[in-house]
Amino acid sequence: MNDAVQHDGSREGFQPESPDSVTKPLTVARLIYILEKLDPNLRVFVCGYEGGLQDPAIVSGKVGLNVYDSDFFGPHGNLGDGWVDPTEIVDAVVIDRDGR
Repeated sequence: MNDAVQHDGSREGFQPESPDSVTKPLTVARLIYILEKLDPNLRVFVCGYEGGLQDPAIVSGKVGLNVYDSDFFGPHGNLGDGWVDPTEIVDAVVIDRDGR
């Protein structure tokens, strides 16, 4: 049986696809490359707001790169989040927990 099905809910046992995968920007092509190695019937989840897991929403739009310097936020922001002067704006796909 697949480990993901038997997993106890902790992040232990889930490893990045490669050592540099947590620092390289993720593109659609790279995501497809990673996902095509997996069972296509596996469920996909995202982390909940304060724990747990939930079903994702997939949205596309504009993202400003490197707009936050706080550890509380991720470094990038959705266009319209109120930040100003991004270093770069890119078209992106966001896999989110609530479809904002």
